[in-house]
Amino acid sequence: MKSNSQIQLDPNLYLADVDGDQVDEFLQIDGDRMYVFRSNFEFSPVLEHTFSSEIKGLIIGDFTNNGREHGRDQICAILNNGTIEVFAISDDLSSMWWWFSQPNFVEGDEHSIVGDFDGDGADEILLYKAGTGGIRIFTRMQTGSFSALTNFQLGNLAGRDLRNKQIFAGDFGQSLRRKDIIVVDKSVGQIMRFDAVTDNGGVNTFWWAFTTNANIFQPNDQVCVANISSGERDEILIRNYETGQYRLFAVESVNGSLQQIQNVNVGQLPVLPRQGKILPALIRERHLRNEFGGLRRSDILLWLDSNKEIIRTDARYDGVFLTYWWAYGPLNPCFSISIEEKENWAKNVKVKARVFRPKSVQEAAKFLTLTGKNSNRRIRPIGSFWSFTDILHTNDTWVDFSSLNRVLGLYERNNSWGSGHILKRSIRSSSRKFVLVQAGVKIWQILELLHSPGSDPSINDRGRSRWGIITMGASAGQTLPGAISTGSHGGDFKLPPIADYVRGFQFIDANGNVLWIEPSQGGVTDGSSIQNVLGVNVNSQIQNDEWFYSLIVSMGSIGMITAILIEVSDQYGLSQRKTAASWINVKNLISEENSRTNTGLFGNTPPFDFNFPRRVNNIPIEPVFDSFEIFLNPYRTSDDYSQIDPFGRFADRACVVVGKARPSIELFTFEANTANETRYVATKGGISDLENLGIISEIENPHFHRIKRLRNVVNFIINADFSRANTEAYYYPSHLVRNTTGGDENGGSLPALGLEIAVPTTNNQHISFINELLMVFDRKFGLEKFFAGFISLRFTRPSKASLAPSNTTSTSNHHVCHIEIFALQQLTNLLRREFDRDNFYGPTDEFVQEAINLAQNKNFKIHWGQLHNLNRRWIANAYGNNLNIWRKIKTIFDNEKGTTLFSNSFTRRAGLESNSEYLGATQGISSSEKLVFGYDGSGRLFMISSRRNWTKEFLNMQSTINIRFVSPLKVTSNIVRTAGGKTIANYYLWGLGADDRLARVKNENNTWIWESLGDAFSSLSNSTLSFDAVTRGNRHDLFNLDRSGNIRHRWYDGESTGAILIRKPNGFPVIIGEIVASKMGSSRLEIWGMSETVLIQISFIDNRWHWNNHGNPFSTINDNFVGPLAVLSYDSTDIDVYAMGNLGNLLAYKWRANTGWIAQSIPNAFPTSSKMPKIGMPNNFGEANSAIPFEYRIESTPQEQFVGPLCGFKISSIRANLFGYGESGDILHISNTSQWLNLGNSR
Repeated sequence: MKSNSQIQLDPNLYLADVDGDQVDEFLQIDGDRMYVFRSNFEFSPVLEHTFSSEIKGLIIGDFTNNGREHGRDQICAILNNGTIEVFAISDDLSSMWWWFSQPNFVEGDEHSIVGDFDGDGADEILLYKAGTGGIRIFTRMQTGSFSALTNFQLGNLAGRDLRNKQIFAGDFGQSLRRKDIIVVDKSVGQIMRFDAVTDNGGVNTFWWAFTTNANIFQPNDQVCVANISSGERDEILIRNYETGQYRLFAVESVNGSLQQIQNVNVGQLPVLPRQGKILPALIRERHLRNEFGGLRRSDILLWLDSNKEIIRTDARYDGVFLTYWWAYGPLNPCFSISIEEKENWAKNVKVKARVFRPKSVQEAAKFLTLTGKNSNRRIRPIGSFWSFTDILHTNDTWVDFSSLNRVLGLYERNNSWGSGHILKRSIRSSSRKFVLVQAGVKIWQILELLHSPGSDPSINDRGRSRWGIITMGASAGQTLPGAISTGSHGGDFKLPPIADYVRGFQFIDANGNVLWIEPSQGGVTDGSSIQNVLGVNVNSQIQNDEWFYSLIVSMGSIGMITAILIEVSDQYGLSQRKTAASWINVKNLISEENSRTNTGLFGNTPPFDFNFPRRVNNIPIEPVFDSFEIFLNPYRTSDDYSQIDPFGRFADRACVVVGKARPSIELFTFEANTANETRYVATKGGISDLENLGIISEIENPHFHRIKRLRNVVNFIINADFSRANTEAYYYPSHLVRNTTGGDENGGSLPALGLEIAVPTTNNQHISFINELLMVFDRKFGLEKFFAGFISLRFTRPSKASLAPSNTTSTSNHHVCHIEIFALQQLTNLLRREFDRDNFYGPTDEFVQEAINLAQNKNFKIHWGQLHNLNRRWIANAYGNNLNIWRKIKTIFDNEKGTTLFSNSFTRRAGLESNSEYLGATQGISSSEKLVFGYDGSGRLFMISSRRNWTKEFLNMQSTINIRFVSPLKVTSNIVRTAGGKTIANYYLWGLGADDRLARVKNENNTWIWESLGDAFSSLSNSTLSFDAVTRGNRHDLFNLDRSGNIRHRWYDGESTGAILIRKPNGFPVIIGEIVASKMGSSRLEIWGMSETVLIQISFIDNRWHWNNHGNPFSTINDNFVGPLAVLSYDSTDIDVYAMGNLGNLLAYKWRANTGWIAQSIPNAFPTSSKMPKIGMPNNFGEANSAIPFEYRIESTPQEQFVGPLCGFKISSIRANLFGYGESGDILHISNTSQWLNLGNSR
């Protein structure tokens, strides 16, 4: 619809026929974004576009009479930067293509009315200033930009009082090739018509046609121009705002009034008094225009400002009369988007970004469909904003599911409450229980609903028994997907974390596809029913273990979980009691032997007398130990730090052990709402562990009179905190005991920051770690550096989720110890004041950082949502092949337009990215030609070449084999000289498909051909999915790392094949992550990899393989390789190993025959910019290098630098070329000849 800015639906909503199908689309603007939807019932997504600056408004029309743009509305965006950018849709109708830009010529108080006023077949822009009545007309000139229309005069408009009027364009007069105007004076209820003409002198102008009498409509009536009766001329629809009634008129004068239209009924035009405003549009489906009179007629939209909803009424024919029929509404076609500053639960991170709150799963999918088409967009789903880290950071858009906050159904046997049944018949025969919830539901809501049948009228589950969650974390203020996606857990030592009780989930990928995903074995839903209950078209229902266990704990880095089916249980009681203990005694009760044999604190009967109730209301009870948590005061009870010995008699520490037990008989089997409830359940409120941390501010000064009594302060806090830990002679409902943050809607406010480290109990690693941590503490306290906090220990069984911190590769019967270090913000402030010292902020933070360093050195996993400074090497070392599988699944879910939709600073730093970030590079036929290969989100292989100005070209495959690489891409080449003296380059691209089978693409004789190589390594069942390839003449050598650290080597030359196993020497470190193979000269092969921070080299020399441990070449500068390696060699005399370092510099490790190995840090490899955004560290603990992310500030940083894997080659002994993706998604090229190039965005 052509622009008339005086009668917009909404300041941010427009109509335009963007794709030229003669049906208007909706255009929503938001900041610098424009979203385009179809006007059908679903508001189907068309595209999204980002302009160079914030949008002030749009002018819409067809401003040309020829060329590819003609026949489709062009979009003129008036921007805040003082320009107008004009775009038209692309030929494939998938994106907006730039047409031209120019300085803004529209004044701030001018209205735009678009029409072809000069009859040349192209629209002009009439600019009307209501305050002065001034009119200007602009047209697009042959030079390509808008300029004032020459050969134009106002004609009969001159001298008229046009101030504060409404102006409409339409076909009213004698010429049907040009737009006339009417001037509506609402103050007197009068209309004037002026026809567009060319006078005898050839000047374009307006001639007066008529002026109606006054008072033909009321001041508050709404007037719009529309084609009502299907004729060649437009008419007027007048709506009385007070009554909502309509009148229809031709723009012809009859005795000073307007001619009424007789042959059209108002039909179902909505009659809503004192609501909304009307606007014509062409939005009904094309097939409806075949009706009598349907070709030209306008449909009518009623916009309801209060709810931002629209009612669509279509121009139809009922067999007798032309009329209007209701089509849909009220419906909201717009995304709900706002700019907000959010602060996390712990109040240590504050970020400002767009927030999108979908009203339905369909709308969320539509948003992803649009945004996923833009490779520059970044999205992060958020829950309750509880994370302490930049895991939630974005400089673009959060998706907040708080509006999707319904419990959809509860299921047990043949009973279903809230929805139709979704369980398989085989599951219905058991007593298992399940609840299906949307993503915005908080855990506390689930707990209350499960415990209180009948509390939610929409569920109508009266008569159901009381239920409870099987296990949960220590808090209930999070959303369920938020807690699960970060690997949250409790202290139930007999059970895995809560993620392991998820039985299925609804998931939206980067393409906007809605999926239902379950594990391969143990699926519980009936596929035909789940879609009906979810109320949305599910594109696919998938049962796949790799998908399920990769996606369930993925930190919002692959897609968005929108609903979860979780298994629950009958409600059960818990008694919580505490006891004092010492660390020397406690650690002997949590040993590996205890863990393996279910003894000590891992048994049904605890070694401490917690005094759990054994009789309730005269019913004998045998308590069954359920869970425990150990709170360790790091200060020595002896106050003697003269000996740094964690095992000495002066080194003991005080502990508080909080235990929970269940009753041996079920106390909650009675029906809901019976009088017997109070006999078994205490009703006086919840038991909160952490809510009493607020008591810190009330501690009296005498507790602080001596520094050596700091341990008493921490003891006081721990004991005061758990003063309500005892549940007296009752077993409370489980959720009242488990929730430690008050149980309210917001989950309370935590005056502490936590770092949590997951340590397997095998070989007593957890006890050794704590002993080392306490030694670090002792050294710092001996220097009068003080820690304001304490240490907590909880235990769970391992998780199956690939990236759960509690996932372990061990098959033994063991536990995972979750060691949490609490840094108490309030206490830090108080100690600093009471002791009149400044050394609490920094040392507290230093201790947290020391703990992080210690965990990193041992490759222990850290809770994703708590404090950390994770990097790629740490994650690769900690998660091993699970990370490879996870990255493969992320690659499968990549969006065809880009692979970074869910990326942020955290995912790039931790390496939680798609395998499409791997590039391959090789030299071309000439030494100056550089070739880079990669694949995009849809798996399409591309090449960029220096010889072709780095233009991206997709490879044209001459094959019917349908394979998509989902592994890192490997590239080899072979340059040969034919008998005729011609040089030919053969290129080979290697990768694994989704089935883990090897494939390659070869370019021989300038033709690209897919080849499936099948199971190239005999069996990948023990594979790490890490492989590489080397081509030497006609021979191809393939290498694959297995999970034992051995290398499988297979080769073939077109005539013969061979295979050997390159065994890792006993005691040699196991390579973790990617291996990189290279050739030195014609006969020597090299394989490189990393084991933790150790660099491993495997060389084929003198017909045998030699293993070499280089250690950490950069230990002297406190740095190490964190990114995947790039190994470059030119001949047998030199080799270069490159990767990004932990400090953000490019690192190089080089061999030269005359000097040996040289380790170099290259800090100035990238150009710098004075002001670029970078994650900063907090000021609340006083140190610039703090371990605790606090704010996002502007710092001097490299303008662009490598953030992922590198590749490259050498064209001489001294000239190296490196390639890799940068922060923005652009491919970067640097060389040691000081060349730096940004090759543009290919992801």
